[in-house]
Amino acid sequence: MSLSTLPWHVLLISGRKWIGLGLAGFLLSIPLLGHAAPRILEPDGSGGEAHVARASHGNCGTLFFNAATTYDTGLALSDGFSQLPDIGSLAECYPNREGYVCAAVFDFTLEDEDQQDGEFMDVYVWEDDDGTPGAVLCLEPNVDPGPIETWPLVSRHEVSLPDCEVSGFFVGYWGNWPGSGPGWYVAAATGANNACGHWKSPDGWTQVGIDEPGDVVMGIGARVIPLDELGACCFSDGTCVVLSGEDCDGTFAGPNTTCDPNPCEQPAACCFSMGTCELRIADECDQMGGIHLPDEFSCDPNPCPDAPVGACCLAELECQVLDLFTCQEIGIFRGADTSCEPNPCDMAVGACCTYEGTCDLREEDDCGDNFLGDGSLCNPNPCPQPDFGACCFSDGMCTELNDRDCDDEGGTFLGDGSNCIDSECRAQCEDIPRPRDPGAHQRGQGPNGGGTLLLHAESAAYSFGQ
Repeated sequence: MSLSTLPWHVLLISGRKWIGLGLAGFLLSIPLLGHAAPRILEPDGSGGEAHVARASHGNCGTLFFNAATTYDTGLALSDGFSQLPDIGSLAECYPNREGYVCAAVFDFTLEDEDQQDGEFMDVYVWEDDDGTPGAVLCLEPNVDPGPIETWPLVSRHEVSLPDCEVSGFFVGYWGNWPGSGPGWYVAAATGANNACGHWKSPDGWTQVGIDEPGDVVMGIGARVIPLDELGACCFSDGTCVVLSGEDCDGTFAGPNTTCDPNPCEQPAACCFSMGTCELRIADECDQMGGIHLPDEFSCDPNPCPDAPVGACCLAELECQVLDLFTCQEIGIFRGADTSCEPNPCDMAVGACCTYEGTCDLREEDDCGDNFLGDGSLCNPNPCPQPDFGACCFSDGMCTELNDRDCDDEGGTFLGDGSNCIDSECRAQCEDIPRPRDPGAHQRGQGPNGGGTLLLHAESAAYSFGQ
């Protein structure tokens, strides 16, 4: 193919000048761009900072890139060769690469800083159909690559993609500038031998070349995650994305799991006070204090029961119409459908402390000595908290209780702050007379007399017999 029949603009060295040649050999007006080999701006900042269109799972997977890091030209489709929906697409091949493509990577450059004017591109991944692009595997439309460097500088742009499984593929883009000049050039290196880059003409896919087909490599690549490192990653909205465990910021289902069928828990109705409904997974619903309905996958119509509403008596005889759940937190609920007119709160309420340290809003007559006064509130809890300690029982068991509960249970309280780890509770035998002489015998009395009882104390042996 001669330069006079090239379907694209080409930035070529001619002596010490870079010139652009268009369709039918028309010379484009391009400024002198110098003769030094351009350098690529690496993401690590060496030689300048590369521009990234969008994050791609934090540099996901392994980068596959046919081109080297220096270029001697740039390519773009000539005026009129970019046509909807995808005529004029450029693609690089990566045969026999298996895994999931998670990002497309492009090295772009401009003739001058005024060339780029808000153009977009559609990013594609095609299957490898015996050496040419085949069916579309992934498509990310209307991508803004971000600011592009001006030749001889080249900037790198990464575009995240929905992870699509590949076994040999082409990756590339269609410049969305039909009927106008190119928005940018893709950096390229000449002198290749049988390179596999393609462009799409109205008649189908054709191998890219300048002097002959296959003599140029374009700066187009992809990041690929190996199949054995991938698994289903579940998110709280029930969606599933195949990612590596390291890149999954949801719930990773494990290596080699898939999203077909979707293994992720689907959000279901989560009911809150006042009968409001939100779609949440079970753990989220529990953390938010809701009631999860696992068999209800929609809030329209609302499956949540309405909370009863009625008069709620607060401190200082104040009355508000509230739902049951809200009222139980701050006052006394007078019943469903009750009203504040006339005011049913005819007696004062206040904080009532239980011995266990809990607090309820009650009337003074219903509380007793632990009433903290009219208008006192339970939030924050004003009630003194009981001290706990080791409580020993006659069978040697130990439980940490407060002194009152220990006494009610028939145990021996070892003091506030004691615990069952540091305390030794021994079995006790009560009401057994202890003789002065450990070897003495005492006749048992009553129907249960008889037998021999061994005591820990003094190794005494007592015989109860006839």
